[in-house]
Formats: sequence, structure tokens, C-alpha cells
Amino acid sequence: MSFIPKIKCRNCGTVYSAIHTRCPKCGTRHVQQNRRTPQGTPGTVKGTEAKKRANDGVRWQVIIGYVLVVAIIAAVVTLVSVSLNNTPEQAAQTTTEATAVPSSSLPASPAVTPTPTPTPTPTPTPKTDITSLTITYFGDEITEFSMNVGDEPIELGAEIYPTDATSKVTWKSSDESVITLTVDESGVCSVEAVGSGNAQITLSSGDLSATCTVIVW
Repeated sequence: MSFIPKIKCRNCGTVYSAIHTRCPKCGTRHVQQNRRTPQGTPGTVKGTEAKKRANDGVRWQVIIGYVLVVAIIAAVVTLVSVSLNNTPEQAAQTTTEATAVPSSSLPASPAVTPTPTPTPTPTPTPKTDITSLTITYFGDEITEFSMNVGDEPIELGAEIYPTDATSKVTWKSSDESVITLTVDESGVCSVEAVGSGNAQITLSSGDLSATCTVIVW
């Protein structure tokens, strides 16, 4: 019985005596294996503080991993929801707002022209069918006379042509503090002196008129 152990070459498989350091056939060096049993680290031994800390570390890693997964899922759901809510109308509106023309390039608003205030139309003087108008005293034309304050009124008449004219005539005093006029239904004008001075009597019809000056003493 031999007490020398046998060794099998790890290269060619030849079995030879352990006294040789190399394989006699292929020359491969013999490496002795460490026969000691490796001892576990403190973190792998049950009941130790290191093992407890290792378990706690693994537990936190799992929790953090779950939190990250949930956060990723929530982010994906949010992105999908935003994409679905972004309708074509909203997209078109966004594009329109993004491409809006700046106000400086828009055409200027037309200036507002103020409406002119219409000029009031003067009232036309009514026309008359009388062609000739004269102030008379006892049938004769009179253009000037004098009288005293307190005298009897003087009656004046109006001679018109044509005699069949239908237009009306009016009498007027330029200063009623000097003379006042009274016209009766037949058209006769009574002149009364009420104060000293000069005044004019005007007989008119439409745009036709005649005058007479009165001097009051």
C-alpha cells in the first residue's frame, strides 16, 4: 500500500505520483488546492448585528425600488393623459397663437372722419305777387313828415300794384319810443308821436318794401 497520493493532471488527465511537481507526460505544473474551509463573513452569519443590518439594507433597497417603479408608472400615465387632452382644436389654437402677426405689422385702422355739422338752411323770404309798394297820405306818396308829441295820429295808406294782388303788407316802426303804429282791418296805419326824435316807418311785403321818415318835436 502506497502512502503517496496520486494526482491527476488537469491538462492531459494522466495520473501520477504527488512527489512530482509536474506532469511527466505534458509537463503541466501541479497546483495544490487549499484544503481549509472558508469561513463566512459576519454579514452572512445568522444572529449577528451585521446580518441584521444587511437584512435592513435589503429591505430598504426593495422599498426604494417599489417607489421608483410607482413614480415611473405615474409619470407615464400623466404623459398619456396630457397627450389625449391635447385635442386638434387646442393644437390649432396653440399654433395660431404661436404664429400670431405682431401688431406692428398689422394695417393701421382708417382714420375716422368727423361728420361735419350741417349748416342750417336760412328760411327763404316768402315771395310776393306785389310789384310796386308806396306809402301814401291822402292818396299821395309820402317819404317824410314831422309832427309834435301829443298831436292827433296821422293816418297813412298803402298803395300796391297790381291792385288785385293777394299778398299781405306789414307796417313797422324803427323806434317805438318815438312813434307807435296801429293798423286797422282795412290796412290804414295810424301814426302816434310819443317822444321826440327821428324814426322810420317801413311798409313791406315779402322782399319788397317802402320807407318814410318821421321827425317828432
